[in-house]
Amino acid sequence: MAVAIAFFAVIVLANILGTKYGFRLMTILTTISMIGLVIAIAIMLLTPRQTAIAAINNLLPSGYTYSSLASSYRGA
Repeated sequence: MAVAIAFFAVIVLANILGTKYGFRLMTILTTISMIGLVIAIAIMLLTPRQTAIAAINNLLPSGYTYSSLASSYRGA
């Protein structure tokens, strides 16, 4: 929590001290976020289906599998 407060304080201070610095900081943070989003989407698209299913099965409690949950889903 303290780290988040510190980051927020830096952003607020940058905006108070100078609009130029605030815009620059927000541009940098937005660029980093967009790069992270592109990387995450690429990983999701490039990961083979069976590898993703195996990873999901490892996260589920015992007695549950991806296949059983996916087949029982009825939609909202």
